[in-house]
Parts: sequence; C-alpha cells; structure tokens
Amino acid sequence: MYTCFIDLSKAYDSADRQLAWQILRSRGAPKKIVDLIQDLHQGTTCAMQADHSRPDSWFDVITGFKQGDVNAPLLFNIYIDTIVRVFEPLVSHLGITWQYK
Repeated sequence: MYTCFIDLSKAYDSADRQLAWQILRSRGAPKKIVDLIQDLHQGTTCAMQADHSRPDSWFDVITGFKQGDVNAPLLFNIYIDTIVRVFEPLVSHLGITWQYK
C-alpha cells in the first residue's frame, strides 16, 4: 500500500485563474457571476515589506485566489474538485484509488 499526501499550502496562490473561470463556466455558473468574480480578481497588486517602512515596489498578482476573500474557499474547492475528477479516470488503470477525508 502506498500513500500520497498533497501539500496544498500554496494552492490558493498558484491556481490558474483562467482555468478557474473556464471550470466555473463548464460547471454551469452563470456568465454574469463568472464575469463578476473575474472583475474582482483583476488588477490585484501586492507589495513586500522588509521593515516598518512603506512598501515602494508593487507588482501584479495574476494567479491564485484572493486571500481572505469569502469566495476563495468555494472557488478553490470547485477548482480542485474538477481537476481531481479529470485526473482520476486517467490513472484508474494503474490501480490508483482515491480516498477523501
């Protein structure tokens, strides 16, 4: 028996947004809702601060879901569920089974 654990600690930050929007549409989310969620994620910027001074260097964030956003857990769950559902049949012939907890 083999066990595989997947570290999802950086998962929110690395999710492909364009793929997420496609997944939402394919799962039947209304276009207006998907467009609204996309708009909320556009123009996201971030800065790093090494000391107590104001950050002066901002950069665009083009991947991942917004940390602290109430929609982020739902978006991520839909995203990862779809990936697992697509991946599962591709490995079933190898005798790999999925157990969720």
